[in-house]
Amino acid sequence: MHITSQREHILAAATRAASFTNRKNTIPILSYALLTVTDNATFTATDLERQIVDIFEAEIHDAGSVVLPIIPILDIIKKLPKGALIDLKHTGEEVTIKSGRYVTRMSTLPVDDYPVFATFDPTITLSLEAGVLRDRLNAVSFAMSNEETRFYLNGVYVHTDGEKLTFVATDGHRLALSRIVGAQIEGDLDKGIIIPRQAVGDIAKLLEGDSTVTIRASDSRITFHIGSAVITSKLVDGAFPEYQRVIPKHDQSVMRVPASVMAHAVERVAAVSSEKSRPVKFTIGVEDVVLSCTDPHGNTAEDVISSEIKGEPLDIGFQARYVQEVMAQISGDSIWKFGDSGSPAVLTDGSNSDFMAVLMPMRV
Repeated sequence: MHITSQREHILAAATRAASFTNRKNTIPILSYALLTVTDNATFTATDLERQIVDIFEAEIHDAGSVVLPIIPILDIIKKLPKGALIDLKHTGEEVTIKSGRYVTRMSTLPVDDYPVFATFDPTITLSLEAGVLRDRLNAVSFAMSNEETRFYLNGVYVHTDGEKLTFVATDGHRLALSRIVGAQIEGDLDKGIIIPRQAVGDIAKLLEGDSTVTIRASDSRITFHIGSAVITSKLVDGAFPEYQRVIPKHDQSVMRVPASVMAHAVERVAAVSSEKSRPVKFTIGVEDVVLSCTDPHGNTAEDVISSEIKGEPLDIGFQARYVQEVMAQISGDSIWKFGDSGSPAVLTDGSNSDFMAVLMPMRV
């Protein structure tokens, strides 16, 4: 196997491949990547839960395959000058990398030992714009859980709701929901699938522009065709809870306030406490809301923001970070609907009816 490629081409593919390896695994080969050269050059990397296959530009001299120690090779490529030509050749049990007068040789592992995902027959196919998919994932992924005991919450639940494709994430303390209208869907997605949190992060990093992303899924696997890369991941094997049951229908009090104003006010008030989970108290009046926070040492902070309020006055508390994460998803006015001080609040975007969040209150 022998190729020549520009530093930038191989650097981009090697960087993506390295992010799919598992350096802490007890299986050494999972810290390696498979380089396959046929009519093109392709990196494959996996940690057994997810896999990337990524094509990059290269001049092909000889076809073949080699299993490379991708992390040290990536480190070398990063240190080479921009625009450098890299010559990569596999002979015997080692790979030689040359660039200018620089030469390094590294040992390889047997190609037959490298674990590659088997192909599967998809039952669902979706086509979406890359930017749209990225925005929908980002709109809900902050609410994913990372608790091992409730593994079925460790991802984004995707299902159809009539003509809308719905994305949902929750950790039991907050819930976020975002919808897409008019997605091209083949197959039955009524029951939905759960994309694991690590795959969600991998995918979001690669999504940009208005190019089309093709998604194929079965009961256990999902693939994303994004530009030159194909990402395959196992799906979360579990039943997502009936989240509709925890979305309150109440609107005894309704508050409308610009999301950026709320986010900045909460940030200023919460700065008095070093505890990340410290609640911020909302005292909702007739024309404004008073935000306040007190830390265990008795230090206090308070801010007042004007807002449109309908309904009864209310005192309620929320974790500051949770509020800020929801506000970051709303470009204009945030609309808050409350029941009482012990009931969850429903937050929506005044300019986007396809986004919603639910926040559980905290005792203040």
